[in-house]
Amino acid sequence: MREQLSLTSKSAEKLVGKLDQLGATAGDLGLSLFKVAKFEEAEGGALASCTGTLRYSSGLIADQKRTAAALVRVSKMMGKVTGRVALELGVLHDNLAAMPAAVRGYMSREHQMLTWHTLEGDLEAKQKTLAEMDKTKVKRVEELRNDISCLELSIGAARAEYDKIKAANLSETARFAAERRAEYMQMLENFTATQVAAAERSAEVWVQLAGELGATADELAAVRANTNTGTLLTAAQPPVV
Repeated sequence: MREQLSLTSKSAEKLVGKLDQLGATAGDLGLSLFKVAKFEEAEGGALASCTGTLRYSSGLIADQKRTAAALVRVSKMMGKVTGRVALELGVLHDNLAAMPAAVRGYMSREHQMLTWHTLEGDLEAKQKTLAEMDKTKVKRVEELRNDISCLELSIGAARAEYDKIKAANLSETARFAAERRAEYMQMLENFTATQVAAAERSAEVWVQLAGELGATADELAAVRANTNTGTLLTAAQPPVV
Protein backbone atom coordinates (compact mmCIF):
# COMPACT_ATOMS: atom_id res chain seq x y z
CA MET A 1 0.00 0.00 0.00
CA ARG A 2 2.84 2.37 0.81
CA GLU A 3 4.42 1.80 -2.61
CA GLN A 4 1.12 2.38 -4.41
CA LEU A 5 0.49 5.54 -2.41
CA SER A 6 4.00 6.77 -3.19
CA LEU A 7 3.48 6.20 -6.93
CA THR A 8 0.11 7.94 -6.83
CA SER A 9 1.58 10.88 -4.92
CA LYS A 10 4.30 11.25 -7.55
CA SER A 11 1.70 11.09 -10.32
CA ALA A 12 -0.24 13.86 -8.61
CA GLU A 13 2.90 16.00 -8.47
CA LYS A 14 3.50 15.40 -12.18
CA LEU A 15 -0.08 16.36 -13.00
CA VAL A 16 0.19 19.60 -11.06
CA GLY A 17 3.50 20.31 -12.81
CA LYS A 18 1.94 19.75 -16.26
CA LEU A 19 -1.01 22.00 -15.44
CA ASP A 20 1.37 24.69 -14.26
CA GLN A 21 3.43 24.30 -17.43
CA LEU A 22 0.29 24.51 -19.58
CA GLY A 23 -0.73 27.76 -17.93
CA ALA A 24 2.76 29.21 -18.23
CA THR A 25 2.99 28.24 -21.90
CA ALA A 26 -0.37 29.86 -22.68
CA GLY A 27 0.74 33.01 -20.89
CA ASP A 28 4.08 33.14 -22.68
CA LEU A 29 2.40 32.62 -26.06
CA GLY A 30 -0.14 35.34 -25.33
CA LEU A 31 2.55 37.84 -24.34
CA SER A 32 4.55 36.93 -27.45
CA LEU A 33 1.51 37.59 -29.66
CA PHE A 34 1.02 40.95 -27.98
CA LYS A 35 4.64 41.80 -28.80
CA VAL A 36 4.18 40.69 -32.39
CA ALA A 37 1.03 42.81 -32.69
CA LYS A 38 2.88 45.80 -31.22
CA PHE A 39 5.70 45.31 -33.71
CA GLU A 40 3.19 45.04 -36.56
CA GLU A 41 1.60 48.30 -35.46
CA ALA A 42 4.97 50.06 -35.31
CA GLU A 43 6.60 48.66 -38.43
CA GLY A 44 3.97 46.86 -40.47
CA GLY A 45 1.80 49.88 -41.20
CA ALA A 46 4.35 51.56 -43.45
CA LEU A 47 4.99 48.37 -45.39
CA ALA A 48 1.28 47.61 -45.70
CA SER A 49 0.56 51.06 -47.08
CA CYS A 50 3.10 50.45 -49.84
CA THR A 51 1.63 47.09 -50.76
CA GLY A 52 -2.01 48.08 -50.50
CA THR A 53 -2.68 45.67 -47.63
CA LEU A 54 -3.12 48.23 -44.85
CA ARG A 55 -6.70 47.19 -44.17
CA TYR A 56 -5.72 43.52 -44.08
CA SER A 57 -2.79 44.33 -41.79
CA SER A 58 -5.04 46.18 -39.35
CA GLY A 59 -7.40 43.22 -39.21
CA LEU A 60 -4.51 40.82 -38.64
CA ILE A 61 -3.18 42.95 -35.79
CA ALA A 62 -6.62 43.05 -34.19
CA ASP A 63 -6.92 39.26 -34.47
CA GLN A 64 -3.50 38.82 -32.91
CA LYS A 65 -4.50 40.98 -29.97
CA ARG A 66 -7.76 39.09 -29.50
CA THR A 67 -5.94 35.75 -29.58
CA ALA A 68 -3.25 37.04 -27.22
CA ALA A 69 -5.91 38.26 -24.77
CA ALA A 70 -7.65 34.86 -24.89
CA LEU A 71 -4.38 33.06 -24.18
CA VAL A 72 -3.62 35.34 -21.22
CA ARG A 73 -7.12 34.70 -19.83
CA VAL A 74 -6.59 30.95 -20.18
CA SER A 75 -3.20 31.27 -18.49
CA LYS A 76 -4.70 33.08 -15.49
CA MET A 77 -7.48 30.52 -15.29
CA MET A 78 -4.97 27.65 -15.40
CA GLY A 79 -3.04 29.27 -12.57
CA LYS A 80 -6.16 29.11 -10.40
CA VAL A 81 -6.90 25.57 -11.56
CA THR A 82 -3.37 24.44 -10.73
CA GLY A 83 -3.68 25.85 -7.21
CA ARG A 84 -7.03 24.14 -6.72
CA VAL A 85 -5.77 20.79 -8.02
CA ALA A 86 -2.67 20.97 -5.81
CA LEU A 87 -4.93 21.59 -2.80
CA GLU A 88 -7.39 18.84 -3.74
CA LEU A 89 -4.70 16.21 -4.34
CA GLY A 90 -2.84 17.19 -1.18
CA VAL A 91 -4.65 14.41 0.69
CA LEU A 92 -2.43 11.91 -1.16
CA HIS A 93 0.71 13.55 0.21
CA ASP A 94 -0.83 13.76 3.70
CA ASN A 95 -1.62 10.04 3.70
CA LEU A 96 1.86 9.20 2.47
CA ALA A 97 3.35 11.28 5.28
CA ALA A 98 1.27 9.28 7.78
CA MET A 99 2.61 5.93 6.57
CA PRO A 100 5.81 5.85 8.74
CA ALA A 101 3.67 6.04 11.90
CA ALA A 102 1.53 3.15 10.65
CA VAL A 103 4.63 1.12 9.84
CA ARG A 104 6.03 1.76 13.33
CA GLY A 105 2.79 0.41 14.80
CA TYR A 106 3.18 -2.87 12.92
CA MET A 107 6.88 -3.06 13.80
CA SER A 108 5.97 -2.73 17.50
CA ARG A 109 3.58 -5.65 17.06
CA GLU A 110 6.27 -7.78 15.41
CA HIS A 111 8.74 -6.91 18.16
CA GLN A 112 6.26 -7.94 20.84
CA MET A 113 5.61 -11.23 19.03
CA LEU A 114 9.36 -11.91 18.97
CA THR A 115 9.56 -11.24 22.71
CA TRP A 116 6.66 -13.60 23.37
CA HIS A 117 8.15 -16.42 21.27
CA THR A 118 11.60 -15.93 22.80
CA LEU A 119 10.18 -16.33 26.29
CA GLU A 120 8.33 -19.47 25.19
CA GLY A 121 11.61 -20.86 23.87
CA ASP A 122 13.31 -20.15 27.19
CA LEU A 123 10.44 -21.82 29.05
CA GLU A 124 10.63 -24.93 26.90
CA ALA A 125 14.39 -25.18 27.44
CA LYS A 126 14.09 -24.87 31.24
CA GLN A 127 11.24 -27.37 31.37
CA LYS A 128 13.37 -29.84 29.45
CA THR A 129 16.32 -29.22 31.77
CA LEU A 130 14.10 -29.77 34.81
CA ALA A 131 12.71 -33.02 33.40
CA GLU A 132 16.21 -34.41 32.82
CA MET A 133 17.76 -33.15 36.07
CA ASP A 134 18.74 -35.30 39.01
CA LYS A 135 15.94 -34.63 41.51
CA THR A 136 18.35 -35.02 44.45
CA LYS A 137 19.74 -31.59 43.61
CA VAL A 138 16.96 -29.94 45.52
CA LYS A 139 18.30 -26.39 45.44
CA ARG A 140 18.85 -26.39 41.67
CA VAL A 141 15.45 -27.97 41.08
CA GLU A 142 13.76 -25.28 43.16
CA GLU A 143 15.61 -22.54 41.24
CA LEU A 144 14.45 -23.96 37.92
CA ARG A 145 10.87 -24.21 39.15
CA ASN A 146 10.98 -20.58 40.26
CA ASP A 147 12.42 -19.58 36.87
CA ILE A 148 9.68 -21.51 35.10
CA SER A 149 6.99 -19.82 37.18
CA CYS A 150 8.45 -16.38 36.38
CA LEU A 151 8.67 -17.23 32.68
CA GLU A 152 5.06 -18.38 32.61
CA LEU A 153 4.00 -15.06 34.11
CA SER A 154 6.19 -13.15 31.64
CA ILE A 155 4.77 -15.15 28.73
CA GLY A 156 1.22 -14.34 29.84
CA ALA A 157 2.09 -10.64 30.07
CA ALA A 158 3.86 -10.69 26.69
CA ARG A 159 0.91 -12.42 25.02
CA ALA A 160 -1.53 -9.94 26.58
CA GLU A 161 0.59 -7.00 25.33
CA TYR A 162 0.79 -8.56 21.88
CA ASP A 163 -3.00 -8.98 21.75
CA LYS A 164 -3.41 -5.38 22.89
CA ILE A 165 -1.09 -4.06 20.17
CA LYS A 166 -2.72 -6.30 17.55
CA ALA A 167 -6.19 -5.03 18.47
CA ALA A 168 -4.95 -1.44 18.27
CA ASN A 169 -3.38 -2.13 14.88
CA LEU A 170 -6.59 -3.62 13.50
CA SER A 171 -8.66 -0.76 14.89
CA GLU A 172 -6.32 1.89 13.47
CA THR A 173 -6.15 0.12 10.12
CA ALA A 174 -9.96 -0.01 9.87
CA ARG A 175 -10.24 3.65 10.88
CA PHE A 176 -7.55 4.71 8.43
CA ALA A 177 -9.19 2.74 5.59
CA ALA A 178 -12.59 4.29 6.27
CA GLU A 179 -11.19 7.82 6.53
CA ARG A 180 -9.06 7.33 3.43
CA ARG A 181 -12.05 6.13 1.41
CA ALA A 182 -14.11 9.16 2.47
CA GLU A 183 -11.22 11.54 1.78
CA TYR A 184 -10.51 10.00 -1.62
CA MET A 185 -14.17 10.16 -2.66
CA GLN A 186 -14.29 13.83 -1.69
CA MET A 187 -10.96 14.44 -3.41
CA LEU A 188 -12.19 12.90 -6.68
CA GLU A 189 -15.46 14.82 -6.54
CA ASN A 190 -13.64 18.12 -6.01
CA PHE A 191 -11.02 17.29 -8.64
CA THR A 192 -13.67 16.36 -11.20
CA ALA A 193 -15.70 19.49 -10.45
CA THR A 194 -12.61 21.64 -10.92
CA GLN A 195 -11.75 19.96 -14.24
CA VAL A 196 -15.32 20.33 -15.53
CA ALA A 197 -15.45 23.99 -14.53
CA ALA A 198 -12.06 24.62 -16.13
CA ALA A 199 -13.11 22.88 -19.35
CA GLU A 200 -16.32 24.90 -19.51
CA ARG A 201 -14.56 28.20 -18.82
CA SER A 202 -11.81 27.43 -21.32
CA ALA A 203 -14.40 26.53 -23.95
CA GLU A 204 -16.18 29.84 -23.33
CA VAL A 205 -12.95 31.73 -23.95
CA TRP A 206 -12.22 29.91 -27.21
CA VAL A 207 -15.82 30.10 -28.46
CA GLN A 208 -15.82 33.83 -27.78
CA LEU A 209 -12.53 34.16 -29.64
CA ALA A 210 -13.88 32.13 -32.54
CA GLY A 211 -16.84 34.50 -32.78
CA GLU A 212 -14.53 37.52 -32.71
CA LEU A 213 -12.44 35.96 -35.48
CA GLY A 214 -15.46 35.50 -37.72
CA ALA A 215 -16.99 32.10 -36.97
CA THR A 216 -20.62 31.79 -38.05
CA ALA A 217 -23.52 31.29 -35.66
CA ASP A 218 -23.96 27.69 -36.87
CA GLU A 219 -20.29 26.94 -36.31
CA LEU A 220 -20.40 28.38 -32.81
CA ALA A 221 -23.55 26.40 -32.01
CA ALA A 222 -21.87 23.18 -33.16
CA VAL A 223 -18.83 23.90 -30.99
CA ARG A 224 -21.02 24.60 -27.97
CA ALA A 225 -22.94 21.36 -28.52
CA ASN A 226 -19.72 19.33 -28.69
CA THR A 227 -18.37 21.11 -25.63
CA ASN A 228 -21.48 20.33 -23.58
CA THR A 229 -21.32 16.67 -24.59
CA GLY A 230 -17.66 16.46 -23.61
CA THR A 231 -18.36 18.10 -20.27
CA LEU A 232 -21.09 15.57 -19.48
CA LEU A 233 -18.75 12.70 -20.30
CA THR A 234 -16.04 14.18 -18.11
CA ALA A 235 -18.44 14.60 -15.18
CA ALA A 236 -19.70 11.05 -15.55
CA GLN A 237 -16.21 9.57 -15.64
CA PRO A 238 -13.95 11.04 -12.90
CA PRO A 239 -10.31 11.01 -14.03
CA VAL A 240 -7.92 8.55 -12.45
CA VAL A 241 -4.86 10.23 -10.95
